[in-house]
Amino acid sequence: MPVLCFDKIKRAPNVEYVALVLASFLIESVCLVLIGGVAGYVAVLPINGLAARTANSDAFTEITSHFPIAPRPMFRGMLFVAFMGLFGGFLPA
Repeated sequence: MPVLCFDKIKRAPNVEYVALVLASFLIESVCLVLIGGVAGYVAVLPINGLAARTANSDAFTEITSHFPIAPRPMFRGMLFVAFMGLFGGFLPA
């Protein structure tokens, strides 16, 4: 009479385990992209208030662009980064 070994039988994945793995992937990806977003904002702080000018010698005109760093666009950018982290972390999970 053969002996059955139940250790090698594949079981269906537990729903709680799958949810835990998905949550860990999502939390990790959102944390990584938020760290990258903060690093990006810190990297552009030196150009806060910088003005770039370009000249058109044919029409003798000049265009000046200012680069202010304001809190509202920073917040929107961080929300976008967090959304991309959720989307990017969901696919590998």
